[in-house]
Amino acid sequence: MIRYILQRLLLAIPTFLGMSILIFLLVRLVPGDVVNAMLGSSSSNVDPTAEHNLRVSLGLTQPLPVQYWNFISGLVTGHLGNSLVTGLPVSQTLAAAIPITFEIAIIAALIAILVGIPTGILSATHPNGWMDFVARVAGLLGLSIPNFWFATLALLALSSFLGWNPGVIWTPFWSDPGGNLSEVWLPALAVSFYMMATISRMTRSSLLEVLGQDYIRTALAKGATTRYAVARHALRNALIPILTVTGFQLGYLLGGTTVIEIVFGLPGLGYTMINAIHDRDYPIIQDTAMLLAGVFVVLNLVVDVLYGVVDPRIRLR
Repeated sequence: MIRYILQRLLLAIPTFLGMSILIFLLVRLVPGDVVNAMLGSSSSNVDPTAEHNLRVSLGLTQPLPVQYWNFISGLVTGHLGNSLVTGLPVSQTLAAAIPITFEIAIIAALIAILVGIPTGILSATHPNGWMDFVARVAGLLGLSIPNFWFATLALLALSSFLGWNPGVIWTPFWSDPGGNLSEVWLPALAVSFYMMATISRMTRSSLLEVLGQDYIRTALAKGATTRYAVARHALRNALIPILTVTGFQLGYLLGGTTVIEIVFGLPGLGYTMINAIHDRDYPIIQDTAMLLAGVFVVLNLVVDVLYGVVDPRIRLR
């Protein structure tokens, strides 16, 4: 198991390297730079020499290999540099945004798992019944309705009919848990819909396949109840595809919070990334994208390790 984990970690190195090159080049293919974003329409009235000196001071005139080396060496050493717009350390900006996005993603994942898996189990154990019909329709709606559309309508309805509005200023959980959760529950619910529907449908299809196996029919023929057969035998064998989908969806949740954060004005990673793209703030864009890529790789590694824990037939050496 340890050898397998080390192999996966070594394979992650070229993945991160490729991602860093791709991110570095993509942000520079966007027309304009931070100087153009700062000056805006008044750039034609600025002295070209002063404009050039500003680019030099920001390091934008260095050769691309030098800029890439500064970027990748900063990632390795932990010195992420400073924002080109505010001058604040990128680490400080990310430290303020990470708890917001991660809290939304974690609560959304808990909602999706705690609702999606039981719903899928009920649907699979009562096929073609009314519970199965309700679960399948709800899953189809969850896959079809965009989360930003649901979030916008929910926010409008709650503010119009109940007079509820989220706080204008973000409240950290450790300073006011109640105020924090009142700001987070609706964004987390909106983000969780797609993942909830995906997990429910995957649980249903995987469990139905396992319930049709001979050993399940044998257990039922020997007098085992359906609940016992599902809990003791079927569910564990059906968990492999569920784990796979859940792992991927957890990675997508971090990126999926972007629009939700904008709708609710939450200064998380997605909100920070959108503002950085608008301002052409290369350090923040690059480091935020690499952070999200790193989380995705780690989640995939955790899911692969859980395969061996859930199913003893899988040997990871």
